Amino acid sequence: EDTSSLGKIDRDSLPHETLMELFVQGIKDKEKVCGGVSSNELSDWRNIKMNDVGEVIEIEWGYTFRLNGTVDLRWVPSSVEKLRLCGNSFEGSLDIELLPSRLVEADFAWTKYTGSVDLTMLPRSLKYMNLSVNSLTGSLELVGLPSSAVKLYFHRNNFEGTVNLTKLPMGLKALALDNNRLSGSLDLTQLPPTISELYLSHNGFWGETDFRFLPKTFEHFEVSATQLSGYIHCDNAQVYIVTDSNVKVFKI
Repeated sequence: EDTSSLGKIDRDSLPHETLMELFVQGIKDKEKVCGGVSSNELSDWRNIKMNDVGEVIEIEWGYTFRLNGTVDLRWVPSSVEKLRLCGNSFEGSLDIELLPSRLVEADFAWTKYTGSVDLTMLPRSLKYMNLSVNSLTGSLELVGLPSSAVKLYFHRNNFEGTVNLTKLPMGLKALALDNNRLSGSLDLTQLPPTISELYLSHNGFWGETDFRFLPKTFEHFEVSATQLSGYIHCDNAQVYIVTDSNVKVFKI
């Protein structure tokens, strides 16, 4: 069914039943989530959560669903705070700019998405984002991320170009960039004071790197299979993986 004429309609003007039907219209096996054509009540849908006034606030169609086709993010209800679509075979690009503004948690891992993503368009309320194990391309703009971000996973894609790690959200705890095609030198002197996990392995990063200002909160730091070099001083409680690089670790 052609929904192009709906493009200018404000999603807040439509009932949530209609929005959800439009959202899943491109899923070939949507009966896995909505129970079949005779079941229009959202209360019959699987793994969605609603608030006291009947608004959808969570959609959790993760790995066990194995859905196929496409979803149209234009129609995700604006009240949704958690959207987990990981482990499905969804075709096409991931239009981040269409995500609802109240979104706190988004998981699109292992979903076969392609194309580029503009991380500056992420919802300002976002705390958790997982885009790992897709075929996403283009650059990773890490300046201008939501200040609320706590855990961000972008590993195992085809992102390329340089990255700026000097203006990450101040409350960030985990960032995974490993197994991409990223390159260039790295400035690790202004990482967030809260960060405990940083994964940079299996990229084309290169050059002498200043590791003196790594946060004391670090628990896990990986730069293996890169061309980085330098010296890290750490205590026994911290895990630093530097294999296949020119980085040297000294326990203190």
